[in-house]
Amino acid sequence: MLVPDVIDFEKDVDIFKLKKALFDITDFKCSNPEYENYIKDDAYKDQAKFIAQTWVFVHKNENVIGYVSIAMGDLNKTQHEKLNHFPHTNVPGLLLGRIATRKEWEKHDVGQTMVEWVFSEAVRYSTDVGCRILYLNPEDGVDTWYSEKMKFVPIKNKHGKVVTMFHDLQKYLN
Repeated sequence: MLVPDVIDFEKDVDIFKLKKALFDITDFKCSNPEYENYIKDDAYKDQAKFIAQTWVFVHKNENVIGYVSIAMGDLNKTQHEKLNHFPHTNVPGLLLGRIATRKEWEKHDVGQTMVEWVFSEAVRYSTDVGCRILYLNPEDGVDTWYSEKMKFVPIKNKHGKVVTMFHDLQKYLN
């Protein structure tokens, strides 16, 4: 598969809800074998049980170049001082679940584009269902990218390990 030097995401990439009959994902390979298995099997199960919904990013109606799974959830406001000002105990949000980029498309901003799309979905949901934060439970080693590139705030456990990250959507909602 030939990967272009420059990707015009607006023109060449479409986003579809994962469906078995729509695109062949049997050859999807990424840097994490667990995430390869998820898109090929567990994502369908999660959708059928309404646990998470998976969206695929398709280049020129041919190749799935990445996917992201999202679900609704919340964080308890006591988990971080930046959440303490909320009037209720739990702050509603959109969970950015599994996210993976096809191996040969890594380092082409596919991951960042998928996260930006999830941001836009969270903002869109906020007016219909209430969604104030976007949050995730990062894999080891990616928390720095999320905090530096996407401005997520880390929440650490008592051992100092980042276990959750969130981004307040307030500035996008006004």
